[in-house]
Amino acid sequence: MGKEYVIAAGPVADDGTFALYRRSGASTDTPVAFGTDAIADVKPEGLFELSGTTAVRILSDDGEVRYGKRVCKDVPPARKQFRSVVLTP
Repeated sequence: MGKEYVIAAGPVADDGTFALYRRSGASTDTPVAFGTDAIADVKPEGLFELSGTTAVRILSDDGEVRYGKRVCKDVPPARKQFRSVVLTP
């Protein structure tokens, strides 16, 4: 079997549902959804493979997530943070 690919799909804005799919890249194969529960409150912005494993780290765009009285994108740079989830397709 060849290398599988992971696709993050969802809306451009913060509202809506995001999904992850894995696929072989062959034109005859259908993408298969995975990790739906694990990313229920995550807004995938990027992903990368973890070296030496089959796992991927999903980075969340938390710009609009509230931290106290402010949204993340409005806190001082030293206090900004992000979340990530590690999944194996």
